Amino acid sequence: MKRFARVKTLDEIRVQCEEQGLELNTTLYDMGQSDYVKISSTDGKTEAKVLFSTFNGRFFGTVGAGGPGRDFHSDDASLDGTPWFDSLLRFFYADELPTEQSEGVAA
Repeated sequence: MKRFARVKTLDEIRVQCEEQGLELNTTLYDMGQSDYVKISSTDGKTEAKVLFSTFNGRFFGTVGAGGPGRDFHSDDASLDGTPWFDSLLRFFYADELPTEQSEGVAA
């Protein structure tokens, strides 16, 4: 499974959401009631909803259009190498490490 040097900050994620036209909901986080933020996308082809923990960097959600979708989470090694999942990993984590390096954030 891919490994990264660090989890991106909420500010970095906020900028990416703005750049990519994604909806970022930080309401409960801003009220001090949750460590999670919600990121959503509906681009006409794909719908994705992701909850991201600002505390530990883990995420989970659903991707798919029109139907029940595909559930996923950041620790799902079976999705490693899947283009859309690898994009999510790069969205939330920074500085991918070589696979033989054992330190860093496990995605």
